[in-house]
Amino acid sequence: MVKSSGPRKRIIPAALHLVAVAAKTKMKTNNNNNNNNNNNNTSTHALLLLLLLPPAAAPQTPGPTEYAAARVHDIVSAFELFVTWDVEEIVVAATNLEGLRKCGNDWKTMDAADLRGYLGLLILSGVYRSGNEAAESLWHEESGRPIFRATMPVKRFHAYSRLLRFDDRESRAARRASDKLAAVRDVFDAWARRLPGLYNPGPDVTVDEQLVPFRGRCPFRQYMPSKPARYGVKLWVACDAKSSYAWNVQAYTGKAACGASERNQGARVVLDLTEGLAGPRNVTCDNFFTSYDLARRLLRERRLTLVGTMRKNKPELPAALLDTRGRAVASSRFAFTPDAALVSYVPKRNKNVLLLSTLHAGDARLLVASGGRAAKPEIVLHYNATKGGVDNLDKLVATYSCRRKTARWPLAVFHNVLDVSAYNAFVIWRELRPAWMRGKLNRRRAFLEQLGRALVAPLMERRRCLPRTEAAAALVRAATRGPAEGPRRPEGEREPPAPRAAGERKRCQLCPRSNDRKTNAVCASCRSCFLFESADANFARKHTMASNQCTQVMVDRGFANDGKKTCLPEKTFIRGTVDEVRAICEGRGSGVSKENFKLVECKIDPAHNKPPNCQYTVEEVEKKILVTCVKNKPTEFQPQE
Repeated sequence: MVKSSGPRKRIIPAALHLVAVAAKTKMKTNNNNNNNNNNNNTSTHALLLLLLLPPAAAPQTPGPTEYAAARVHDIVSAFELFVTWDVEEIVVAATNLEGLRKCGNDWKTMDAADLRGYLGLLILSGVYRSGNEAAESLWHEESGRPIFRATMPVKRFHAYSRLLRFDDRESRAARRASDKLAAVRDVFDAWARRLPGLYNPGPDVTVDEQLVPFRGRCPFRQYMPSKPARYGVKLWVACDAKSSYAWNVQAYTGKAACGASERNQGARVVLDLTEGLAGPRNVTCDNFFTSYDLARRLLRERRLTLVGTMRKNKPELPAALLDTRGRAVASSRFAFTPDAALVSYVPKRNKNVLLLSTLHAGDARLLVASGGRAAKPEIVLHYNATKGGVDNLDKLVATYSCRRKTARWPLAVFHNVLDVSAYNAFVIWRELRPAWMRGKLNRRRAFLEQLGRALVAPLMERRRCLPRTEAAAALVRAATRGPAEGPRRPEGEREPPAPRAAGERKRCQLCPRSNDRKTNAVCASCRSCFLFESADANFARKHTMASNQCTQVMVDRGFANDGKKTCLPEKTFIRGTVDEVRAICEGRGSGVSKENFKLVECKIDPAHNKPPNCQYTVEEVEKKILVTCVKNKPTEFQPQE
């Protein structure tokens, strides 16, 4: 046997034994006998070690969990497992706060349908590989994609991209003092908590780094020359080695506030990412994470084995494994402890690679390829087969990424959340529906395109005026009508104005002149131009409600916050429809109703009068109303005593 030499500190037990193996020659019989005797002792130590391990958890079937399988009935529901209502509520509330700060009363309140339509367009831009294409070209009348024009105007898309937020900016400074990720922490954590409970990884899990491309200002931006983007936000990711499903994600925000460097960071990251991962499973990682102490801890505390490369500066490595002088190419040397195996493999002259494994402990197995090729240890083969889980995830996500150019790192992180969510949803959908598009090479592209179209469909159904281009108008018509029926319209509502010919847009005569809003819709009777939403729809949003849920209506429509860090004290709504109010406007500029209207008075609760926790009490009364009308359409009203 070959003994290790040198003054290096040893952490591996003294019972360590080394075996030199030439890849192209057979081991001698006497060496095999000696190894068998040593392996018998090793097996005894390994048996004693197994008695100290925690009891094994119930076996888990790899693939989607029962919770996920019970909730997936279509492609959108698979995506909703990750981008949940909680995430949407955080984004909608924060974006509306920012919109009111920036735009004041001109801000049109975003709701869940608006956000989903925006996310759908982002996903579709990734499907069409348009991440670096100007938004105006996507909305172009001739060369653009009709679905973009059919969903929303390009100005609104730009507004959402500019104002999309994930927290309250006024309280961010206090949170950022202890958390550099404060600007997107709530959304990121709510999303990351969902990942482990929706999918059971297979027997091999990969832990590695992911770099979210970003070159703007960021306090924890990293430079990684080995990554294609080189600059960006670094994430630690644990994913299934076979499917590349992202099972757990953690953001790296640099050094702590005190400036001290973290010791044993690689081990801490692996322990964090594998928290809750039931064994027996194997974890594959590179030399940044691998250490002998980590391998033993994973095995003894969680029944998880580890296979990974090791850096040559580790103090527990014997000098006999580090020495490459006189060693043949494709030769291997092994070192064993009762619970681990270490191999030094020489891929080329005067260079060796060190790998540690607790999966192959106590066994110097070699797998010799056919055709006379050089032999490689099974540890090396297993590492090569399972090391690329996260790298494969990066490649797949980048193929149809929804990332767009931005100077804000929280938005770049959110784009990555959408990309990973869409890929994870595809993995779950593919494994629950294995017959779906079986054998097709474009399954993921088809999945993403169907997902994007499904997300924008509700927003297209709400459109009241057709786009100018015929292709986009056809999409809106298809979304708002069935195969044998006309446009869906609430009962009693008047026909929307007919669109003008393309290019004949004029100023809306009901909108404030300072807004200078253009439209191609005209009134069939007076031929005046107006935005349909500026009259009936705008009055309904501001002054009518179908229920007495004051708190929900005030918050959803953006009335709760008056822009002065306090909740709006009170507001009165009509409990009815616009059609009932419109009858008062027939042939006059204003008028008082002949009959009493049911009114809902929403008044602030003194105990909850600070945004964003505004709560209102409800009081229902019946009064006559004074209605102000413009061109036979109601614009404002006042209760009459």
